[in-house]
Amino acid sequence: MKKISDNSGVVNIQSCFENILSADTAEKISAKQYEIPRREMLQWLGAAVGGAGLLHAAPALAAAAQAPATTPQAPTVAPQTPSAVAGASGTAPYWTPAKMDVLSAIHSRRSQRDFTGEPVPRSDIQAIIAAGMSAPSSKNSQPWEFIVMMEQASLQRIGQIQPLVGYASKAGAAIMLCTRLSKDIELPLSVISCACCGQNMLLAAHSLGYGGVWIQVYPKEEHMAQWQTALNLPETVMPLMIMPIGKVLSSLPPVNRMDARRIHDEKW
Repeated sequence: MKKISDNSGVVNIQSCFENILSADTAEKISAKQYEIPRREMLQWLGAAVGGAGLLHAAPALAAAAQAPATTPQAPTVAPQTPSAVAGASGTAPYWTPAKMDVLSAIHSRRSQRDFTGEPVPRSDIQAIIAAGMSAPSSKNSQPWEFIVMMEQASLQRIGQIQPLVGYASKAGAAIMLCTRLSKDIELPLSVISCACCGQNMLLAAHSLGYGGVWIQVYPKEEHMAQWQTALNLPETVMPLMIMPIGKVLSSLPPVNRMDARRIHDEKW
């Protein structure tokens, strides 16, 4: 049996997932080189991660490795911990489970413009962008690029280029969402993919306790050209929207926008 923990008792989760999820390893598991059914191993990984956090999963995994194989049961959802979760393809934490469930975030999110000016920590900005990167995209093109603006001069420039959004200068930070034209030849699909990304970002900001708003850049050619120059964007990168984020002086209440008249069964 292959070992899945080192002498320190701390398991390399990235390595475990890569080994277990790879196609060739699935055959090795069938050949009993791991002596543990694949589904059970995934269940043990999930339980270890949910119960103790990624960096302390070794005890549960080690115990699971010594346990006799049993008939796999239907997978259960382990409780989330407040610790950051590391990406399968990287080591940097990119997700901290929030207290707000997804439906509450969707229905209570509002476009907020009344910012306090309190700075937004870099870690929260990274979490918001990571949520954007988790969005679906056409052909899995993932065409997004991000410009983070935290300095006061950068925030004030938003209102200088787009005078109607001077309130952005009071935000704690702002994120310019761009699309890489070289990643998706069909421009409409690229824009749609980035729209999904932007929605994820707005929801993530809301769940972390920040207000945010979508400021249109695309398709206004004048604004696009000004931002292209101001941010030194290459020709293959096109600015789409700016999202100021920050703490707000007063939160807007949820609005029920459900309209059953717009729902049509089977056909119009």
